[in-house]
Amino acid sequence: MKTICGFLNHKGGKVYFGVDNSGKVLGLDVAEKTLRDISQQIAARIKPDISPQIRIIEKYGKPIIEIEVAESTSKPYFLNGIACKKVGVEKRIMPPDELRKLFNEQRQNKWDAEICEGAEVFGIPTRIFFSHC
Repeated sequence: MKTICGFLNHKGGKVYFGVDNSGKVLGLDVAEKTLRDISQQIAARIKPDISPQIRIIEKYGKPIIEIEVAESTSKPYFLNGIACKKVGVEKRIMPPDELRKLFNEQRQNKWDAEICEGAEVFGIPTRIFFSHC
């Protein structure tokens, strides 16, 4: 889950079950219930909600699970209330300054959908709402 959260807070990525850290394919005994359990854990523990692609694929004749998460504009993502990031092969807690940066980036992307308090038109106090018109 930390890896998924880290990918979401970066540029997306893929997580594999049934492959060890060296890349050796071990395979899994996979049932539909396994995929459902993974999906439910993601939904319960990662916020905001995501809809990753979870599928069974075969590598070297062995079934493994692939979870693909795309980069999103809804950053930051939280695992059990904690923002995680991926640095190389490590999963780390995102420090407050990085969180502030992500929040500011998200806010800047939506500047044109905010109300401009204190605006005046021809000297008359007015509330202006910027939109994508």
